[in-house]
Amino acid sequence: MVGKHFGFAPSHWGVRFESSRGSAGYFSLPPGSLHFTSGVNLFLIFQSIQKNRTIALNSDKKIQSIIPAGGLEIVPQGSDISSMWLTPKENMLIALPNERLRSLAGLECGEENLEIYPLGLAISDRKAYAISRAIGKELALQEIGRAEYLDALLTAFGVHIIRNYSNLSSGFSARRAQGGLSPQKWKKIEAYIRENISAKMTIESLAVEVSLSPGHFSRAFKETSGMSPHQFILNMRLSLARGLLEKPNVSFSEVARISGFASNSHMTAVMKRFLGATPSDVRKKRVAI
Repeated sequence: MVGKHFGFAPSHWGVRFESSRGSAGYFSLPPGSLHFTSGVNLFLIFQSIQKNRTIALNSDKKIQSIIPAGGLEIVPQGSDISSMWLTPKENMLIALPNERLRSLAGLECGEENLEIYPLGLAISDRKAYAISRAIGKELALQEIGRAEYLDALLTAFGVHIIRNYSNLSSGFSARRAQGGLSPQKWKKIEAYIRENISAKMTIESLAVEVSLSPGHFSRAFKETSGMSPHQFILNMRLSLARGLLEKPNVSFSEVARISGFASNSHMTAVMKRFLGATPSDVRKKRVAI
């Protein structure tokens, strides 16, 4: 089913994840063209070289260029875009509504009067490309319950856009905040995660707990723990699930619920991916606990 963010994109274009907070799709397209008005902020990250691409953004003037892998185009919400490509292309398309970006801007710099700058002539952006590749890997897995991690990646992407392609960019210090979380903040956030392990957690909600912006929190958390918030939470969920699986009277579905997995199927998929074993294998102690 095609969601509202990608209403212009037929389902056969490729895999996608869509939610009201943001969407992402990995699309492989034959030569073709498009003309539409964007109902949401769109960010196109090219996954392959695109030769002889023509684009007109909020103008009748057409620009033709060769786009490198990792090139980024930005189509702000409400923009009119026409594009044509003469060779097959692969790209990641990310959609973030104004409400989400304004909320992130408020958390990042205390200002929600946000304007995203259009970028019709794609430029190379290594960080945007890296985030898009991580999103692509998750989309390819097509796992149930992937929403939490994809939402975290979309948050990271949104913060990057605000910091580099908006009217608020100049308000950020060129010198990035250094260092990890203080012992007090680390103790507080670790306890919060442990107490809420069964619930869905976003980067924004975690950052609020320790009074930091989402971008600063993510960097400081990784500096302190050596892993991203998502990886830390996933490890904690796997550890809790393995302990519960030692108790034969606790059903698989109950183990999944208590540990914070979306379903038994989600727990099974994650365990097979990271442990190389199913919950049944763990219960039978076929793998080390």
